[in-house]
Amino acid sequence: MKKLFLFLLLVVGGLLGAHATVQAATYTVCADMACDAETITEAFATLVDTATGGDEVQVISDYDPSAETYPLVFPDVTTTIACDEGIVIGQTNPAELSSTISLSTSSTIRDCTFGRVMLMSKNPGMTALAPSGIRIENNIFSQMATSSIYLFAGAKNFVIQGNRDINYLTINSNREVENGLIQNNSFFGRVNSGRSGYMLATSASSTNLLFFNNDFVGHMTDTIGGAMSALSI
Repeated sequence: MKKLFLFLLLVVGGLLGAHATVQAATYTVCADMACDAETITEAFATLVDTATGGDEVQVISDYDPSAETYPLVFPDVTTTIACDEGIVIGQTNPAELSSTISLSTSSTIRDCTFGRVMLMSKNPGMTALAPSGIRIENNIFSQMATSSIYLFAGAKNFVIQGNRDINYLTINSNREVENGLIQNNSFFGRVNSGRSGYMLATSASSTNLLFFNNDFVGHMTDTIGGAMSALSI
């Protein structure tokens, strides 16, 4: 009887184990050893091996942006970077060009401040589809250290909302660009997009893009085409 009972326990345990799911994880990032990682670079390196989707990287307290290695590339599963108030991510050497944060499908970045950083959609290769589900929300783009958004690889089903002082937003028309919501953002217009002179540029081939309540203020008048303009759609 005892052997039968033990056998049943093993069978039930095996069935339960077969249906177990791995929970999304939260990784904290700060200069303190008490955090899971000292840099976003380190946290992403861990996620490449362990990510199951839905993981969040929380950048907190005494985070040191000078320790990062760029480009920062989001894993190819649903991942979020969220920052505590006042956290700045970016290139700390003013002599360097803007650093890149590459967003993949279902990447979210929110509540951060960027200095000399370009947020780009990850290039999936010439035959692959554009990233889908990118969300860029409630961030601040430094007026003194130009930061921008360039959806180089196109984008589908994306949201860009609640951001402040975006230098420019360019959406590559050579890729799929559809189903995007761009709302409640302010554009600072300090440096132009590849000398195009626009703070927000897409093309007529884009489909189902919604624009609501965005504010455009140009702060540059020496572009090739004259003063910076708000839109090229």
